[in-house]
Amino acid sequence: MLLHRGLAVWESLAIGEYLNDLKPEAGLWPAATAARAHARSISCEILAGFAELRANMPMNIRASYPGRGLTSAVRADIERITGLWRDCRKRFAGAAPKDDGFLFGSICAADAMYARWSPRLRTYGVTVDSDTDAYCKAILAHPPMKEWIDAAKNEPWLIQAYEFQ
Repeated sequence: MLLHRGLAVWESLAIGEYLNDLKPEAGLWPAATAARAHARSISCEILAGFAELRANMPMNIRASYPGRGLTSAVRADIERITGLWRDCRKRFAGAAPKDDGFLFGSICAADAMYARWSPRLRTYGVTVDSDTDAYCKAILAHPPMKEWIDAAKNEPWLIQAYEFQ
């Protein structure tokens, strides 16, 4: 939830849109109209979908569970996500003013929506293609992401349901 000047904004896409309205020059969305529309579309998809992947491979940055939870439905979710990543990189990243390895060249709100999936793929030892691996490396090397991962690794508490034996 974002609390700003007495206003509560509690949904990820709405937060991104609100921040973009406040400071459009920050580049939270791609500058090109088609890229921006696509970024918003894939952001809505990640926020509303992939229930099998969420249920069978819950987030646990401190753990390593290679192969666990990889059902056929989870594989389909992973293929959809990684397919979106490859498509964005192919269609939009090269046309961006700057390509730092993110979905639309420079980091944007869509990358923030998908950032949590890169460490999850690592936790569960999911084998991915080289393009997907390159995107995951870009996300995982991004300084705010590294800070978030370090903070998660140092959390003093555990959610026992996600600590598999």
